[in-house]
Amino acid sequence: MTKSLVLTPEQRKQLDELKALEAAEIAAKKEERNTLKDLTDESVKEGFEILLEVSDFLSKAKKKVYAMFADIIELKKQVYDGSDEQYSHTFTTKDGNYRIIIGFHVVDSFDDSHTAGVDGVNKFLNKLGIDKDSKMLVKMAKKLLSRDAKGTLNARKVMQLLQMANEHGDKDFIDNVQIIIDAYKPIKTKMYMIARYRREKDNEWLTLPLGITEASLD
Repeated sequence: MTKSLVLTPEQRKQLDELKALEAAEIAAKKEERNTLKDLTDESVKEGFEILLEVSDFLSKAKKKVYAMFADIIELKKQVYDGSDEQYSHTFTTKDGNYRIIIGFHVVDSFDDSHTAGVDGVNKFLNKLGIDKDSKMLVKMAKKLLSRDAKGTLNARKVMQLLQMANEHGDKDFIDNVQIIIDAYKPIKTKMYMIARYRREKDNEWLTLPLGITEASLD
């Protein structure tokens, strides 16, 4: 049989002190973690309120500046025979030192009539021969007519396709690509605003940081 370990009173005292020390360390760690959680909670709430004020101020400033330029944009269309298809406008001071760019991000979109143009282009491609040049033309045209994950054509690629059609010279090819282009109806998404200024010492154009990410900590 295994003999039970018998501790002397002094050893028992040392063991109890060690257990008490370990318990105190665990309690201290727990207290530190709770303090960290409380400090984090307070800082997040306070920081969020500060950033909320900044966000609200920027939103109001953006609306105010856009309202200032709305009439100028309309007048610019009249003076320069512009159209609603211009999605970016740049305004510069007379001395050329300050510039504000206002515009909209756009997403490619086509109305339903574009499918007739796509079908016409594919019909033309299917009639081509099997020689090397024809195969290359078909391959490139098919690539330019490829759609993204949402099933939308790429407007820039369609313009490249028109250039290809013009170089080829076939009327049906050109007409059907033009049908696709005429069906282009881009969708405006978010408005952007960029403020730039020319640095005096070296005339370099710098962008005024308007986002929290771009703001300097210096």
